[in-house]
Amino acid sequence: MLNGVYKGHQVTEGFILTAYRDNVGIPTVGCGHRIVPADRIEVGQVISVERAREFRRRNVAEVERRLDADMKVPLFQFEYDALVSIVYNCGSGDGASEIIRKVNSGHYDDMHDFILTYRVGTNRGVKNRRIAEARLFVSGVYDASH
Repeated sequence: MLNGVYKGHQVTEGFILTAYRDNVGIPTVGCGHRIVPADRIEVGQVISVERAREFRRRNVAEVERRLDADMKVPLFQFEYDALVSIVYNCGSGDGASEIIRKVNSGHYDDMHDFILTYRVGTNRGVKNRRIAEARLFVSGVYDASH
């Protein structure tokens, strides 16, 4: 969603500009940026679109550095893009380790089912996201409807 309301949060240019706690209580802002003390942002505080864009650029760059450093098998661009989405959502630290190990095992045929259940919990939105990511990983179909 580019503009409107998503789960009770106002969305502007694809970003939630008011800091909030996500579904597991982590302070979050922008496009899923996990707030850290160095950000100096409190829950309820509003940031600019420019700052949200910068957070997203930095977060995506961090994910890409992790994948570029740790992937040992060849990937098509669509497979890489699916992994960027998953790791962006789960975090480039421990959240990425298991999926990187799985892909590096070379069992590409198992990835669809593995992605469907990867760090989903009970969150319906994450389940829908994983469906799109699994589809992208195996078929190259880009679907942003989640």
